[in-house]
Parts: sequence; C-alpha cells; structure tokens
Amino acid sequence: MEFQRDDRVERRRARRKQIRRRRIGAFVLLAGILGVVVSSGSGIFGKKAESKVRTPAPKPTEIADGLGTTILPTYRVVAAFGAPNGGPRLGILGVGTPTEAADHLMNEIVPSYTGGKPVLPALELIATIAHRTPQESGTYSTRYSAEQIEGYLTAARANKGILVLDIQPGSSPWMDEVRAFSGWLKNPDVSLALDPEWSMKPGQIPGTVIGEITASEINEVSAYLQRIVKQEKLPQKLLIVHQFKDYQLIDQSQIVDREGVKVVLNVDGFGTIEQKQAAYAALTRPSRGKQFPMGFKLFYEEDNDPKLGARIMSPYDVMALNPQPDIIVYE
Repeated sequence: MEFQRDDRVERRRARRKQIRRRRIGAFVLLAGILGVVVSSGSGIFGKKAESKVRTPAPKPTEIADGLGTTILPTYRVVAAFGAPNGGPRLGILGVGTPTEAADHLMNEIVPSYTGGKPVLPALELIATIAHRTPQESGTYSTRYSAEQIEGYLTAARANKGILVLDIQPGSSPWMDEVRAFSGWLKNPDVSLALDPEWSMKPGQIPGTVIGEITASEINEVSAYLQRIVKQEKLPQKLLIVHQFKDYQLIDQSQIVDREGVKVVLNVDGFGTIEQKQAAYAALTRPSRGKQFPMGFKLFYEEDNDPKLGARIMSPYDVMALNPQPDIIVYE
C-alpha cells in the first residue's frame, strides 16, 4: 500500500512539471509572435503604427534660394530680351556681355517697377534664331551654343533671376526645338518662350510672312514642360507665347491650363504708344475667350522711331494698361 501511495505522488509531480513546461513554451511562443509583429510592422499593432508614420514627399526646388516655387501671380517679371552678339537691333542681350546686359536690367529697368508686387528679373535669350536663308539643317534656324546659354544663365543667377529660352523655329517643328533644350529646362530657374512670328509653313521664308501658332501646339509644349516639372520636382515654369496679330493665335480658348506651367500671352510688336495700346486692348478683349496672364514688350530702337513720331512707353504708361501686364519685356 505504501508503494502504491508513493507511485501516485510521483505521477502527480510529473503531471505538474509537464503543465509548467507547456505554459513556459506557450509564453515563449507568444512573446516570439509579438516580437515579429512589432519588428515587421505587420499585424494589427503594426498597421496602426504604420498609419501614423509616413515619409514626407520631397519639396519642390525653389526658383532661387528664398524665392519660393511660384512665379505668377507671386511676382511681376521684368525682362531684358535679345540674342548673343546680335547688336542693338536684337535687343539688350545683343550688346555687350551677359553680365553687362544683366547690370543694365537691374540698374536701369527693374527699379522703375518696384512697389506693389515684388519684381523677378529675367533674361529672355533667343536660343533658336530664325534666318532668311536655309541653314545646313534646311530649317531656316540655328541654335546658340551651350557655352553662350550658360553665360546668360550665370548672369541671371547672379541677380536671383530666371533665364527664359526664346524659340524662333523657322521651319523646324516646335517640339524638335523644345526637346533640344530639355537639359536646360530641367533647371529650376529656366523657362520657355515661343515666338510664332518666326514659325514657317513649307515654302515660307522668315521675315517675309508673319507666322502663327495653334492651341494644340502650345498644349503639346506645355504637357512636355509639365512632365519635366513633375519628374524633376521643379518650381513653376513660364511658357510665354509672343503675338501681335489676332490671327497668330485664333483658338486661344483651347489652351489647356496645367499645374506647374503658367502660359503667358505676350503682346509683341512696335509702334507709337497709341498703336501699342490698341494692340494690347485687342489681344486682351473678352471676346477672344479664355483669359491668361499677359505680357507686354517694348523696343528701345523701333518704339523710338522719329519717323513714326514714336517714343518708348514709360513705366507709368505700361502700368496704366488694363489689365496690368504680369511680364514686361525690353528689347
């Protein structure tokens, strides 16, 4: 009997040890599962933590340090226009060095437009220039070199301004010229201008007819610019379209607005003050449809032609235009 009692005691002890081992094993297993959940960010607790911790999207690059990411309507752009070594007939940028052109802009022009909106200085450089004779490419246009463009971009940056590449395509398709400058357009401070006066159809010669542009062509360019802006996380770019005749852009209302790209219609053309005011009024009238930010161009040479009894408009005259121009360009 004593032997049986001892045997029962031993069996109870063995069962208690087995239960303790099972409990310890279960605890270790649970702790391991919790560790995997926490470390992997999965499961109920992991999902809750994941919803609170997100990597912020990269901020767009600024136009220049401290200038933000929006050109219009934040700033009024005041620009000097021309071609490298083109002489006075090709604008301010045609005389002297890039630094001298920028100095003229900053010292002689920009101070007249301070007050109200802050001024963003710009150099609008003819990057593709039209010719009256066919070139080696057969396109009636040539492009300026990277070294020449670099000099004007450096001068613009030295004054916390932007560079605008102006295209006179001749008989070259718009997109061929735009793509040729894609590397430059990936910079945060480089925008684009289209000059349809110099866009020729087959058989036409630059300087003998006035060229045109369509909304679909503008839209193709703006879509291309928008892709660059998005891919490179860039600030807003300008797409300036020059015109001085109604028929140069007959479907203005079909131009598409795109985030990151601001289309500006710039009233070009020289003449007397009255002629220029009339051109501006005609190209901004509501009947043309969809309205866009406006630009206005002045010519040191042609607007001062004594044969026309003309004098260049003063900054006061320019700011009296309705609507006030967002971009003012001096050639």
